[in-house]
Amino acid sequence: MVFKIGDDTSTDDLRVMMKDCFVMQKGAFIVSSAVPYWALDVAFAKLCEVFWQDGRSVIAFEDGPGTSQINSKIEHWRFNSQDGPDVLYKAIESSPDVIAFPMIRDRETLRAALQFAEQGVALCGFHQISVAGVSNRVADMGEDLSKYEALQKVFIEKS
Repeated sequence: MVFKIGDDTSTDDLRVMMKDCFVMQKGAFIVSSAVPYWALDVAFAKLCEVFWQDGRSVIAFEDGPGTSQINSKIEHWRFNSQDGPDVLYKAIESSPDVIAFPMIRDRETLRAALQFAEQGVALCGFHQISVAGVSNRVADMGEDLSKYEALQKVFIEKS
């Protein structure tokens, strides 16, 4: 499934548009945008809000230079590329329902997100224009999304 959302898409519109997706107990929402930090600051903020409103526990990583627009009632974790994957695995061990991972820039972050997607909902952001770009980027990192065929995946592009 591929959805297109914009800056002006409200959380109510998002809930209606993707109603079948929000019942997912596990899987990955994969967001792509060429606009720096749009996935984290806009799309993730809206997705986290919907999951939080549904009573799910959410951890949101922040790795951008800007101020997060994600609901302050959601648990926020700071991520720095120098931290390495340990902080990601600590979040996974705490067993939330949803984790909004930092931008996927390396294989370890990708693996952590895909591992979590087998037990909960992983929000994954990529600096790519389209879904095809995400598949190519994942391949460049030495992974193949087809290995995760059993995972439910929802692709979101900036409209």
